[in-house]
Amino acid sequence: MAFRLALIVTSTPGLLEIAQEGHDALVVPVRDSRGTEWPLERLISDRALLDWQRRNVYARVQTHT
Repeated sequence: MAFRLALIVTSTPGLLEIAQEGHDALVVPVRDSRGTEWPLERLISDRALLDWQRRNVYARVQTHT
């Protein structure tokens, strides 16, 4: 997050406490090996979404110590 990377996380409680679906992360189902394909393709094909999520994730990490 401190490196302004867009997040792709699984839908587990711990990760969902720090990542917000659609705002700073794309969430995939747990144990879905094919689930990582669509978020990667989406971030690659939608540069505006990638940039937006990168800004949001960096802003979010600034609230943590």
